[in-house]
Amino acid sequence: DVGMGSALRVAALIHEALSVANMNAWHYWWKNPCSGCANGALWSENPKAPTKRLWIMGNYSKYVRPGFVRVEATSAPTGGVTLTAYRDSALSKVVVVAINTNNGSTSQSFSIAGTTPTKLTPIITDPNRNIVADASQTLNSSTFTYSLPGTSVTTLVIDMQPSAGLASVANRMAGN
Repeated sequence: DVGMGSALRVAALIHEALSVANMNAWHYWWKNPCSGCANGALWSENPKAPTKRLWIMGNYSKYVRPGFVRVEATSAPTGGVTLTAYRDSALSKVVVVAINTNNGSTSQSFSIAGTTPTKLTPIITDPNRNIVADASQTLNSSTFTYSLPGTSVTTLVIDMQPSAGLASVANRMAGN
């Protein structure tokens, strides 16, 4: 399976490693498939192309950058949805990686204590898109809702308003 089924299983492994096992990194070394064997690599044997596993890894690695710190988030806020959240060292961004294993879209509420987010940019990997940025949305409340596409890994890049209370983001980002 070089499609979303395998990608969602790998996304779950990454989520568990980072949020449950509290690891500080996750590596996948199997880039190229072996000839004629079951393909668990990041590239498919036939056709020679990136698998969805590669793209969902990009939902993490492209947006959760060196110096980011994992912050507390409700791990499984809704049936079929898991979340991990991170903040940058300047306290100017929060990045949430949301895995939705449900077949249909799932409306998910978020709350960020201590500041008001200013902009939300969703980046989606699903059966039809590979790390595609959806239209940015202006935010003006610490609570907002986003509809996660079905069978997807969505990275929510949230720009934060500078604030004296922003330090609380270092400790808590809730998915309700």
